[in-house]
Amino acid sequence: MTKQPWWNNELQRLRNRLRKARKRYFRSKSEQHKVELRDLEGEYNSLRAQCFSCYIRRTEENIKDDPSTFWSFVRSRKQMNGIPQRVCYNGVTAETSLDSAHLFSSYFRSVLSENRSPSSEAYLDSLPRYDLNVSLFSFSTDDVLRKLQQMDNSKSIGPDRLSPFFILNCAASLSGPISMLYNLSMSEGTYP
Repeated sequence: MTKQPWWNNELQRLRNRLRKARKRYFRSKSEQHKVELRDLEGEYNSLRAQCFSCYIRRTEENIKDDPSTFWSFVRSRKQMNGIPQRVCYNGVTAETSLDSAHLFSSYFRSVLSENRSPSSEAYLDSLPRYDLNVSLFSFSTDDVLRKLQQMDNSKSIGPDRLSPFFILNCAASLSGPISMLYNLSMSEGTYP
């Protein structure tokens, strides 16, 4: 078993005691060893859940100051085979993949910043417009494709709410329409 980031010596010792208690019980099948095993299992599961909760709490508290810790956790979970059997959040435990997706959605909705730039027509009309003669400029599909392929997909989403990973993987398909939009914008002199 790979040691998880929340693993500690106390949990290791308790796990060793639990393994020995299992062996004793399976050899003897006595009621006394069964009770001992049940108590140790409860203690182990409780301590493991507590250690995990503390780790999650520390990660959540440090996410703004040190986002790399969160992404390290995500990468470590990606390397594990399969989908976790159970996901818990806010006292709710998901047993199916769909329930897990809903819990993740709830979590990310709770931490999503609502500071979005307004997209109403009034806001767009309030932006300053500049009279520049840029109709001489033209963007070829290849120019746009080259720039899109240089995008760093490890960055977070921008104000357009599109993931750089998505844009990078769709660069060939997006370069044509984007170059047309840029060129049309240049020819009309409209730059919202």
